[in-house]
Amino acid sequence: MFSVFVIFAISAIVWCGGYDKGDFNILQGHGRPKREPPPPYLGSVTEQARNEYFAIMSNMNQTIAQQKQNVLIWAQKNGIEKQVQEYDSVMTKLRNELKNNITNFVSQLPSAAQQYAALMVDENQTSAEQFKKLQDLCSQNPQSRYGAVQTETTR
Repeated sequence: MFSVFVIFAISAIVWCGGYDKGDFNILQGHGRPKREPPPPYLGSVTEQARNEYFAIMSNMNQTIAQQKQNVLIWAQKNGIEKQVQEYDSVMTKLRNELKNNITNFVSQLPSAAQQYAALMVDENQTSAEQFKKLQDLCSQNPQSRYGAVQTETTR
């Protein structure tokens, strides 16, 4: 039963995600996850300071908390502590928004899957009617569509 639900959910995501983009390639960015661009405060430091920053961030033996602490020490040394703290504040806010968006998306999945399943098994409609109903379903709550989640995760 769970596998049927997953298949319906994936089908709905493919259908709903494809309308806004004009194609069905919802898996943009195949392969490894994209790295975040470097923080803007790196533009105001020397090349040596940037290399020190990248050395801190590429140390995979440190916890994230240790890396953050080392970046703060690095920022103090380079006179950009305020910029680093502001950037961290913005990133924390974005991560919290992302968490909330994903939580809302997941909470709406069961209802959306039921509506999608009912629409797809109804044989008393034409293909054109089914397509129109599917478009209507996708436009009812655009925030719950895959495209909205994809947008939030690639910010």
